[in-house]
Amino acid sequence: MKWGAVIAAGGTVEPELAAALGSDSKALARFNGVTSLERTLAAVRDAGLGESVTVGPAALREHVVHGEWAMQAESALDNILLGISRIDAEAVLMMPADTPLFSAESLTHFTDRIRDRDPAGDWFAAGASPLPDFTRLYPEAPVQAVRLREGRMVVSGMYAATPSALRNAVDRVRPLIGARKSQLQVISRIGPAAILKFLFGRLASTDVEAVAGRLLGAQAILIPDVHPATCLDVDTIADYHAVQAIVARTEPTTVRVEST
Repeated sequence: MKWGAVIAAGGTVEPELAAALGSDSKALARFNGVTSLERTLAAVRDAGLGESVTVGPAALREHVVHGEWAMQAESALDNILLGISRIDAEAVLMMPADTPLFSAESLTHFTDRIRDRDPAGDWFAAGASPLPDFTRLYPEAPVQAVRLREGRMVVSGMYAATPSALRNAVDRVRPLIGARKSQLQVISRIGPAAILKFLFGRLASTDVEAVAGRLLGAQAILIPDVHPATCLDVDTIADYHAVQAIVARTEPTTVRVEST
């Protein structure tokens, strides 16, 4: 399977968080002297994921030291579509630029587990990490977990799909984005049975796959054992300080990625 990667590096930052980061872009937050974007691009490069495109504002162009840069579009969904239009791949890994602990190993584990499922035709894949694994590795980090039948899980920030699945799902995804603030609309689209199972902790990973597949119009795959590092993004000041502490105790030296 020929892979490519799209790194989402747009978005805005609240003033308080920007002051803590020293930048109005989470992608440029530094950890041990290395930006979150640089760390992400190093992981993509070392994982051998083929072509990559970073989609973000013009200010990030000079910081894209691996792969290509593309000027961000009007929405996150449009950014993903723009990214996949710039690469030649059978499968695309989509990842944010504000998850600074990505590693080549964590990315290849995810792609290998998708390959093991041997999906046919169009598909989408997402990942989650068991909460005990996350808290064991990162006790400093704030965390939110969802309750499934298999246990409490922390949702990963990376996703994957075939390019045609993404293109074909656009008309399905836009209404979901618009409905996310209306509980009635969300329930009508997901289904009350699945909502009730979730509320009572009886929603299994197979139920998640079935609901997502129905909503997206393609096979859905949930990888339930991704590396906890893929679940640790920087959305708040508490997240930022937690990642700084983790890097301080796990990285004795600074590593940089060379331009390619």
